[in-house]
Amino acid sequence: VKSMFTAPEARGKGVAAAILRALQDTARARNITMLKLETGDPLKSAVRLYERAGFTRCAIFGDYAPNNSSVYMEKPLTCRAVPCFIFPKILPPEAPTAAPGAGHGHNAPSRRHPRPC
Repeated sequence: VKSMFTAPEARGKGVAAAILRALQDTARARNITMLKLETGDPLKSAVRLYERAGFTRCAIFGDYAPNNSSVYMEKPLTCRAVPCFIFPKILPPEAPTAAPGAGHGHNAPSRRHPRPC
């Protein structure tokens, strides 16, 4: 996540949280499994936003130079159950299982998870 910014008049209205949710949903749709970001320690509201969204502090990464004011955060992304009515044309009909009790593996497409995690 790079350069996320909310206009001053939009702050405190849930706009940043909605943008962050949309970024996470887009990343999941592209099979990205981890989001990372850098923010400034003085930006307490930004740090709180990311923590509320499930980000945790992590070690420095990428090309960032060590400094005393940066906070590095990450969030692993997991699959969300997606209702089958959202993707009705891309899902094949359910095939019979080969053995009783056999079903989809965690990363296999199904009506609840139309794409791998």
